[in-house]
Amino acid sequence: MRGKLILTEGGEEVLEVDESKVEDTLNQIIDILADLANIIDILKADVSTIDVKQKIRLYSDIVVAVFNFPMITGYSEVSGQGRRPLINSFEYLVAYALGRHIDIKPEEIYGLLKAGKLMEALTKIDESQARQILNYLNSKREKLAEIYEVLRKIPADTRPGYNISSLPSHMLLTSAIQWGLQQEGADLPILRLASVLHDVGKIKDYKNHVKGTEEFFNRLMKKLQVSEDFRRQLEYAAQKAKTHHQGEGYIDRADDMASMMDRIDPKNNPEIGVKNILKELGLNEVLNCMEKSDFDCIDNLKEDVYKDSTVKIFRRLEEKFKKMRSQELPLRDVKATSMNLLYVDFQGVQKFINYFPKLKDLATASFLVDFLVSTLPFVILDAMIRGIGNEGKQGDSAWKGNYLPLEALLSGYGGHSMIVVPSPSQNSKMTLEEIRKEILSSEILNRLDVSLGVYLAPLVGKTGKVWLYPEIWDEISAQMRARSSVDWSEKILAVSDHRPCDNCGIRPGTEMIDKGPGGKEILCTRCATVREISNLRGLTPKLKVNYKVGDKLIGLGTKSEGDGKSIDLSVVQENAMQIIAGTPLDIKEDERTHPHYVSILKFDANNASRVYKRTLTIGLFLDTSFSMDYSVKVGFSETLKELINAKGPGRETDQLDPGEELALRILIGVLYLGGDEGLILLPAVVSIPFATRFLENVSRLSNFKFKSGVVIVKPKHPVQFAITGAGTVMEEAKLTKEPVPKRDRSTKEEASENSLGIMFASSGLITDETVETTAKNYSEILRLKNDLGFMEEVIRKALNSKNNSLLRDVANLYGEIIEREPGDLTKRAKETIKVLEDVTSVYVQNRNRLHLIAYMVKERAKTQDESIRDLLTLLLKEVANSPDLRGVIPLLDALFVVKTLRSGMS
Repeated sequence: MRGKLILTEGGEEVLEVDESKVEDTLNQIIDILADLANIIDILKADVSTIDVKQKIRLYSDIVVAVFNFPMITGYSEVSGQGRRPLINSFEYLVAYALGRHIDIKPEEIYGLLKAGKLMEALTKIDESQARQILNYLNSKREKLAEIYEVLRKIPADTRPGYNISSLPSHMLLTSAIQWGLQQEGADLPILRLASVLHDVGKIKDYKNHVKGTEEFFNRLMKKLQVSEDFRRQLEYAAQKAKTHHQGEGYIDRADDMASMMDRIDPKNNPEIGVKNILKELGLNEVLNCMEKSDFDCIDNLKEDVYKDSTVKIFRRLEEKFKKMRSQELPLRDVKATSMNLLYVDFQGVQKFINYFPKLKDLATASFLVDFLVSTLPFVILDAMIRGIGNEGKQGDSAWKGNYLPLEALLSGYGGHSMIVVPSPSQNSKMTLEEIRKEILSSEILNRLDVSLGVYLAPLVGKTGKVWLYPEIWDEISAQMRARSSVDWSEKILAVSDHRPCDNCGIRPGTEMIDKGPGGKEILCTRCATVREISNLRGLTPKLKVNYKVGDKLIGLGTKSEGDGKSIDLSVVQENAMQIIAGTPLDIKEDERTHPHYVSILKFDANNASRVYKRTLTIGLFLDTSFSMDYSVKVGFSETLKELINAKGPGRETDQLDPGEELALRILIGVLYLGGDEGLILLPAVVSIPFATRFLENVSRLSNFKFKSGVVIVKPKHPVQFAITGAGTVMEEAKLTKEPVPKRDRSTKEEASENSLGIMFASSGLITDETVETTAKNYSEILRLKNDLGFMEEVIRKALNSKNNSLLRDVANLYGEIIEREPGDLTKRAKETIKVLEDVTSVYVQNRNRLHLIAYMVKERAKTQDESIRDLLTLLLKEVANSPDLRGVIPLLDALFVVKTLRSGMS
């Protein structure tokens, strides 16, 4: 019996390891690591193969990437004809981390970024041979997801109360700490590789994991087809991993420190030791096993005893730790540590992204947010550790031969990152002032006129003291408060009168750029910088690649549309909103015959910040963060598979099926998908059934509930206003239950449900203000706080659906739309809209709620259409089931849902 504690919105659970999948998982890991070693051994930089030192450095970073799957992978497998472009910020980060051991010159990338030459830096990274490895990892995306699904449930320590952190987070933390303990880097790659894999034997045999690790390496070595010098390096790393419990080496010390973080060790916190808590709680059966250090005894615990004791111990740990933190802690001296944690925060994320009126620029802004908080600091810190100076030249490093390892980046989602750095006592450059100066002096930040918050907190002390996550966050929060005073300084945007920027219309236009054939634009520095990047990055790469979803390959180049003529990507990019909405790729066609609408879906996990505050250890924080990100990406992929499998009516062999075409448009429309949130543009016709199914999948995988907002607009609608409106709808849509008592606690906590709010704009603008005004003016018939089941049932009734899958119905409906052959589904949607509009007009004319209910009852009795009758019954039941019959009649919600089905019909 073994399992890992996880935190959920509703409390805690213990996920049991699926032992039937362990052996297959181990085989998959060995196969992938063997393939990667074989690929590395024949890699070439220029014309010659890389030397053995480069190979082992490269391999250690690659192994980290494999075990760090959620953060380094995207939401879909991609491929391209020839050299496919890199898609997102994390691909650039991993490409840099790997490419610096092959053909990328760190001092060159550092110099370009410091000088604000971002496009040149991106191009250099894009051209690296590291893409061969990225392509391989990308091709194994589904296998890596399967591996992570098993590994995230395996605890680093099986014993109840110690099973808080997962095995992957423990191994990555051990490697990061081991790196930080070294002052010379001669054996850095060897020791890093050994550290990442030191407990790999626990996957299968946690009782004798050292032997399991030895067997793992023996099996791996048999699969390798590499040169002798590279094999010797790998054998050396294997020996270090197999003997990590012998002596006082770097790996052993790092393992102890990572374990102290994972276990909330009483050496650091004597008041909250697990064994003391077992005595306090009277859990004598578990305590007896702990005292005997008997794994068989733990194995023989009943499942309910194992799980209940794990939860009870955690709750008591949490209570005790809260008492220890009840007094405000003073700022700590980060110079008295051996390792610190750097926190980088993008200040004003939404304001920056929503600044741009064109979708291609807005997509680039979303890319830049992640790049500036993760890739940019990573490159700069790597340069500082290498001793690269302001001129971008190699200098004397405090750590000879050292560099920033990939596992040092612990987190990088949602506009912030966490990076492990050496303390000033280890490397004199690593003071907060120096790091902040190096990052903030990057010219790219100046050109974009954005600000990053840079903070430093202690992680590991010189004496072996380790800090827990709440202590670290207390320190970061204190620094944030200290820097939160208003900055009254002003930035000079121009030194003389200028006409406003042709793009944003806000800042002065100071730079002239080519608009296209025969045209020029005058742009502000911010818009000019983003436009330069957006012409080749952001949305553009997504138009050039093929996406593999399940066993299907879809993309603009896989099958043609219309007359099969080649697609002009520049035209597609400029008209991206229309393309996502469903307009044929040959957008010269008269759009009046195809009035498609586009939906903006925004979602966010409910109460996630409250859950993150309960993560007592760094490992538990990483597990919660990684699992959430994994759940969002896998849930998205699963829903795309369902849509593609829905197919819809068959088309010509050189054309995408309706389900495939809808999936492709959704993939192109992803602006952000990661962490616990996302922003997606998608065809209106599929937006509600896709959103409900997607959120159901993510909620099942993550054990969290989500709020979401969908606004439906014409493709010409300013995208930044629509996104702001979707955010307001999302916040209004949050659906909570009555507060439920916390177990063993006197206070109450709020429980929530998955919810979806919707608003349709057939004319005029949608903004946050119009959403609030509409919600207020129609508060009796517009609910917004809709559970997913209600939204699905509305579509089911509207289409008189007999299918188990609404996505199949929508794919069939879309097939009727694109073939311009109205069928039963088209007629059903139109008839339902007509009825709901008629009922709505009755309310609008007299604003009398009781009169509306009476009219709906009369219409229900009068209609001969069974599905219309069922839909009116559904709406009336929502009132009948409400307290005192005063509930909102979700009439407008239902009308908006059904109107999404009609958008696209001529």
